[in-house]
Amino acid sequence: MSKVKVTEKNFRHFGSWALITGAAGGMGQLYAGHFARLGFNLVLVDIDAAGLARVAESVKAEIAALDDWRAADKESFKVLELVQDLSLADAADSIVERTDAAGIEVELLVNNAGITRDTLMLSMVPFISVQENSMVMGSCLRRI
Repeated sequence: MSKVKVTEKNFRHFGSWALITGAAGGMGQLYAGHFARLGFNLVLVDIDAAGLARVAESVKAEIAALDDWRAADKESFKVLELVQDLSLADAADSIVERTDAAGIEVELLVNNAGITRDTLMLSMVPFISVQENSMVMGSCLRRI
């Protein structure tokens, strides 16, 4: 992930919210740190509750350790962890209900979650069923 220079002009002062799916590790964890450093509060979504907790604590610790000009805003930083199976038909509605209940208006979406039926995606292609393809694609395309 490229380094974006954080300036007072592009820093969000923890007044905006970014929602990141697939946030319990890997690229989702990197996105969480990146947008937190840019001053976004975070809604982290994943099926892995323990992974979400680890990422949330890691990002909170990183923001708490800020000692530059952003330090004045660090007490305003918030993280909402949502454990959610995004392959369920009502997943998007559930996320909307919970963010609405928390008074959160999401400004930025990073739709990073994905599912596979095999560890080698290439081996899936000739054998994937229409139903499996619909589930994989649906998890990426549902409204959040």
